Parts: sequence; C-alpha cells; structure tokens
Amino acid sequence: MEAYDAIGESIQAWWTLSPVSVTRRGIDHVVAVQRGVTRELFEIVPGSWETRVTDRLDKGGRPISKTAFMVTPVSEGTLFDEVVGPHGHRVTGRAKGAQNSLYYWPR
Repeated sequence: MEAYDAIGESIQAWWTLSPVSVTRRGIDHVVAVQRGVTRELFEIVPGSWETRVTDRLDKGGRPISKTAFMVTPVSEGTLFDEVVGPHGHRVTGRAKGAQNSLYYWPR
C-alpha cells in the first residue's frame, strides 16, 4: 500500500481544474498514468476540494486558480480491473508530450 500512498499524494494537488465541472460531469475517480499506461486508480473524496488563487495570470489577465482534493486508493473490484488490472492498460488519444498525468474516470 506504500506505493499507493506515494502516488496518491502526488496526484492530489495542485491542478488547474474546476471542482464544479468535475462534479457536474459525475467524475469521481482519477487514474494515475505513467508513460501512457494506467498505474493506479483513486476515488476522489467527496467534499475534499480546496482551491487557491495564485499570483499568476492567464492569457486573458485573470488570476489562475489551482485545486487539490483528497483521494482513497482503489486496488480491487470491477472498475479497478477495467482501468488498471494486473499490469495497467495503454491509454490512447493523448497528444504526444502531454504533461498532465491525471485522468478522470469515467472519461
């Protein structure tokens, strides 16, 4: 479970995303992906969202917000088998060189 803890801590924060949009879309899981292969599955803890406004501005001159959330590891079950399984699954449709290693589930 130690690997889950380390990966979970690394994916919890700080992302440029909208908690309202994530919730409205029914997204309740995130998937850690390394080199195009799913590695770990986590459930987003409801109500754990925290958003901070940074000192940086976007191209439109608006302050950039970053959001964090708590997660619980998912290491078994139908969804785990579908998303990660024993060796991970290749993720397609990513732009070459994409920096974001966070996936929402369902996609």
